[in-house]
Amino acid sequence: MPTMPVIEHRELSSFEFISIRTTLYLFFKSAYRLEYINDQVISSLPRNKGSIFIFNHESGLDPFLVAIRLPKQLLTLMKTDVGKMSPILYKITKYFGVIPVDTQKSNKQVIEFVEGLLRSKKFLGLAPEAAIHPRKKNYMGKPGFAWFAAKTKSPVVPVGVIGTRTVTPSGTFAAGIAPPLGRKIRVVFGKPVVFNGEVKERDVLLFRDCLMHEIRDLSNWEGVPKLMKEKLLAYYQKREEIKEKVVMELHPTDNKT
Repeated sequence: MPTMPVIEHRELSSFEFISIRTTLYLFFKSAYRLEYINDQVISSLPRNKGSIFIFNHESGLDPFLVAIRLPKQLLTLMKTDVGKMSPILYKITKYFGVIPVDTQKSNKQVIEFVEGLLRSKKFLGLAPEAAIHPRKKNYMGKPGFAWFAAKTKSPVVPVGVIGTRTVTPSGTFAAGIAPPLGRKIRVVFGKPVVFNGEVKERDVLLFRDCLMHEIRDLSNWEGVPKLMKEKLLAYYQKREEIKEKVVMELHPTDNKT
């Protein structure tokens, strides 16, 4: 297998983007009764900077379902051992805006790359749970997106994806099982917010917690075990009282050309 670069991505031309977005939207709309809720918030995002979209992760479909509603390409990070990916899969994921990031390489390169994307006015997609399988999920959420938001002042849009777990549960494709048609899928967009605290671990983790709580509510806590939900609710209740220290809703006047 040829040596793969640490980080490589492919940005689509306008024609490719519109064609792929339209095709995927029509397919999911007819096959899974796809519905978008509160998606008008997308128009409030500033045009002079990048934005971060974070979502719960129940299926490999999640980033694509978020992406096809956006006015420009969503670049989604996927941490993996790039050396173990087949060349064909590597090319397919890149084509659809998924960026395989080699887990064997330094985080510094990843951080610099992501911050560069955001400063170049790109849309970045991240799944803080970092896994689909329940035993591998980080239910608290990895704080990477919060650090990116703090350092670049990019707006963050929380998104709840509902229904994909029953369409393509973990292991579906590996087992050769065809996804069932006719199930309902909903994608719910939350209000864009910006980091308003100090770039310190204390404030960054608080920002992470507030946004993860929002994702849970938007997704109706889909995929979260009962005991874990109870623990998180108790934890979030304490954090909710001080969230104003770091979370600020995006003001309409921030949407500049």
